[in-house]
Amino acid sequence: TLYDSALGHLAHRKYSPAYPYVVELAKAPEKFNNGSASLLEKFGKFESLPLLEEMLKDPSISKSDTGMVNDAIHSIKQQNGITE
Repeated sequence: TLYDSALGHLAHRKYSPAYPYVVELAKAPEKFNNGSASLLEKFGKFESLPLLEEMLKDPSISKSDTGMVNDAIHSIKQQNGITE
């Protein structure tokens, strides 16, 4: 949708006022179908990590979604200079 496209563009530009909307998407029941993990990854904010880690605990998460969320976590850690 146009909304998703605009939000993706804002996330890519790390436009801070859009971040709360992405957080709400990541908390929504359809969180695995709305691209929120990749949007959080684009923002690269360290404070996104607990939310992404919580997503991994959701019993409805698929293998592909697990991979996507883990990739987002890894990327955010790298963007913030955290090594494992």
